[in-house]
Amino acid sequence: MTPMTWTKWNCKCCRQVLRYDIRTDIWSKCAPLGTARYDFACTVGDEKIYVAGGQCTVGSARGIPSAEVYDPALDEWKPLRNMSTLRYKCVGVTWQGIIHVVGGYCDGQGPFNMRRSSAEVYDTQINKWQLISKDVGVGCPT
Repeated sequence: MTPMTWTKWNCKCCRQVLRYDIRTDIWSKCAPLGTARYDFACTVGDEKIYVAGGQCTVGSARGIPSAEVYDPALDEWKPLRNMSTLRYKCVGVTWQGIIHVVGGYCDGQGPFNMRRSSAEVYDTQINKWQLISKDVGVGCPT
């Protein structure tokens, strides 16, 4: 994925997505993201790519709650229900067939620079996110 395009003087967030074919060593364009974003969570489940959260404006101080899923067989992105929290610089994990988005931040500047120590899980059957913990120990050794 190439979520940001850099120029000499600035950068801009874009919707462009690239796919790499390991057999042919070729990059090709895919359908664009529905929402331009960067610093997002990404994971694979059921042969689809899930992205969630991130930021959609370069220099933005807030995360976004939106999510979408890419189906490589159809080359299309579909929007998912929003997460219950704003998140960016979060991590996507698929564990035991369940999509998890963990940690990250909600705001990025000043006194509102809040690190998320929670996680949300996505139920693919009912298109719903659930906050599973307000304190998962993000950043703490276990």
